[in-house]
Amino acid sequence: MQPNQLKKHLQVYLIQLIQVKTSRLDGSSNRIKELPSSLGNCSDLSDLKVSNNLITSLPEDLTNCLKLTKLDEEGNKLTA
Repeated sequence: MQPNQLKKHLQVYLIQLIQVKTSRLDGSSNRIKELPSSLGNCSDLSDLKVSNNLITSLPEDLTNCLKLTKLDEEGNKLTA
């Protein structure tokens, strides 16, 4: 799946991701409510931008993204 196709899928509220070969993903300002736990399957992901959405929590599987060095989640409704 190409990054542009992935961005279109992120505009849906519940998303199923399989294995994605991309290092950057920008899903900012798309009214996303929930990130899929399968985002953790994106082993090459290093830069994730999901700012200005409706996200209230991040999936635990995101810790599987060992190369993730940048996470922009500003403007969401995350709770600690």
